[in-house]
Amino acid sequence: MDRLTLLNLNSNKIRLLEPYISMCARLRTLSLDRNMVPSIPKEFCDLTQLTDFSITNNHLCMLPPDMDKLSNLTSLRLQNNALEGFPPTFTKLCNLTYLSLRHNRLKGIPFNLGGTDKSLGPFLQIFEGGLQALEYLDVSHNDIEIIPKSILGL
Repeated sequence: MDRLTLLNLNSNKIRLLEPYISMCARLRTLSLDRNMVPSIPKEFCDLTQLTDFSITNNHLCMLPPDMDKLSNLTSLRLQNNALEGFPPTFTKLCNLTYLSLRHNRLKGIPFNLGGTDKSLGPFLQIFEGGLQALEYLDVSHNDIEIIPKSILGL
């Protein structure tokens, strides 16, 4: 499996994503839609060539803490799960352009989603870091109560 670049496991009855998934070092696209996966092993974050990851319609409650290791990720589809929050490193996915989080249990989005506020007064909005490359964001159908100011940095 050292040459595998695309793996589609959609519409199965997968309940466990095994840690050995990390052995697919050249994997660029991974799709696990419509399964029963409740969690992602930390070894998943060793898939550093991954650009497109989709795990919609599962039972996902949390994301692995080392998400920032997936620095080549451009598209992340997490809709229709049970996510309630994000790991601290989530906003370090600097190449992410597409993010779908609709139909989860999110009460908020990361305060630094669009970067850290480095504004010089009310008229000069400057944000550093965050998901600066983001072009598409869908957080509809959640329990979000507050939109952070950093969204202006997107």
